[in-house]
Amino acid sequence: MRKQVACSAVAVVLAVGAGQVAAAPERIGSSYVLEVPAPSGFVRVTPDMRAMQRVHDATQPGENRQVRMLATYIPEERAEDARRGELVEMDRWCMLQIAWRLQDVPVSREEFTKIQPELVRKLREEGNELLRGKGDMIADQGEAMGRAINLEPGQLKMGMGGISMLPPHDVVEGVHIGWSGFMRLIADATSAGGSRLDTIHSMTLYATHVDERLTQMVCYGEQGDLDWTRQATKAWSARTRAANP
Repeated sequence: MRKQVACSAVAVVLAVGAGQVAAAPERIGSSYVLEVPAPSGFVRVTPDMRAMQRVHDATQPGENRQVRMLATYIPEERAEDARRGELVEMDRWCMLQIAWRLQDVPVSREEFTKIQPELVRKLREEGNELLRGKGDMIADQGEAMGRAINLEPGQLKMGMGGISMLPPHDVVEGVHIGWSGFMRLIADATSAGGSRLDTIHSMTLYATHVDERLTQMVCYGEQGDLDWTRQATKAWSARTRAANP
């Protein structure tokens, strides 16, 4: 299992084409519930996927509470492996998240419409800087993941080697902002008998207004998967809005 540590750690840090998946209730904050379908071709990590659930739990921030990771989604074809307790390797995965401070804060569509132009400006002009600070959080998550899978302190080291975000590419007033880019992640588990990975991932994040919450839906892929991440995340965003009329 330790040979898969680096691969799985990279995949889980970063929260098509199968049949329709029913929406499932997702609790946000203290009491709010949204109906969130899994992205097409993916399944949500659940407690019976013991190893993957422990790693997902380890992605929750400590003192640096910027984003709450609500759910991780893995390819359907790896679900049975995960239920057998395996740490699964993935080329593509998705995550549902929300800004920590907005978990219990209702955001109306009108409010989102008002702040949207400033958010778009900030992402266009300061996008790389906004995410560059994620490096420290990733390092902390690497330590937490190591503990979750019974490694000794320091046996799993993670870091961000660079980031290049593109200007927002899909903006619909009061509905969503689509934003894509590339992130270089490094995961080193060689001291635990695992491997060292230095990989570049494509990603697309949709900040989507759903009912009274401003959610973040993210799909990740390999470096050449940028178009797929855009299509998959947009489709997931639209299906989640449709499930919460």
